[in-house]
Amino acid sequence: PDGRVVINGGRNTTRLSSIFDWRTNAWSAMPNMNDGRWYNTSVAMTDGSVFTVTGDGGTNTAERWTASGGWQRLNGIPWQNVIAQPGYVTRWHPLVLIAPDGRLFHGGPTRQMNWITTANGGSLSYAGVNVPGTLYPKEGCFALYNEGQILVAGGSATTASGSVDSTTGTSTAAAFTIELRSGTPIVSNAPSMQNARQFCNSVILPNGEVMVIGGNTSGRKFNDTGSILTPEIWNPGTRQWRAVAPMNVPRNYHSLALLLADGRVWAGGGGLSGNEADHRDAQARARADGTGLPEVVQGGAARGLPVDVALMKEVQVAPHGAAWFGRPLGKGTHHPVAAGQPDGQQAGLPLAAEMKQNPFILKRLAQDPSLAEGANREDKRDDSAGGKV
Repeated sequence: PDGRVVINGGRNTTRLSSIFDWRTNAWSAMPNMNDGRWYNTSVAMTDGSVFTVTGDGGTNTAERWTASGGWQRLNGIPWQNVIAQPGYVTRWHPLVLIAPDGRLFHGGPTRQMNWITTANGGSLSYAGVNVPGTLYPKEGCFALYNEGQILVAGGSATTASGSVDSTTGTSTAAAFTIELRSGTPIVSNAPSMQNARQFCNSVILPNGEVMVIGGNTSGRKFNDTGSILTPEIWNPGTRQWRAVAPMNVPRNYHSLALLLADGRVWAGGGGLSGNEADHRDAQARARADGTGLPEVVQGGAARGLPVDVALMKEVQVAPHGAAWFGRPLGKGTHHPVAAGQPDGQQAGLPLAAEMKQNPFILKRLAQDPSLAEGANREDKRDDSAGGKV
């Protein structure tokens, strides 16, 4: 709850855990987990504890960290029942997040979806719904685009591995949504994307739409064969996809994407340590005039970021948040994720009118009014390119 970041597990099934404190810009060691984990999923709970489950090394187990008790196994969660379901790899990165009622929801990629609790040793119970059809959305993407509402897109068309890699499948364009707000999950098919993708990333835009970036059709790791350069945006109101201006650098396995503080979408990385598909650079989606300022345009029922008129430009992120277009990231900056403020503090951000109407954002503002520090400032961005906030 205080913004610190816990890192646990990783390569070669390590038991190590660390915590990063943004206030002091310092790392410190935490107690070791009971089991080593590699490709596990971890979730920050509302009470300040951390839940983690499965991954190589701790395949069948779940644990919970608390500040007072360290890591403790949750023996009431029989995760071996999950990984026993069909799928070419079932022990890596399950989709787990917090539902509106405080329980954990497990939404795939394995067929059965489940409820998870962490009190009194934990529990695992079938939620009564399944991943649609034959889909296996491992290597796909998911986005909690509103409170209790999830979009899942891409991944594999079936639970069988592909012909080129036993840990990946056959790329699919399929998508579906999961509705959790009533406490009883509802799974619904959504229109398919225009492009099949594995290894894609999703970013939730300020207006509630979801952008899906990168991925490939080949299912090959560390390989740019079949790369999809055209991002697509999903509108939760119409449930339709639209393609937008393409990138010029593939973003596949080991890539990432996020929303920057000024409203641009950042995409970077991909590959591994100098292999043929290694991309030690990043791009940010900017306004067509190259200024990098976000622009709001009319787009049917939705108003959002400049998606149809924008360009994808390379950007180098500097320590204090400045950016220069057209300069690739230097070596040694693999997978950068954000640029901080000079004083290390979080800054209040101006909120567009559409953001102020988003119920998820309204709830967060009610919980922490300081997030709205910049919301009432007059936005004096240049609107010469036709956009207006």
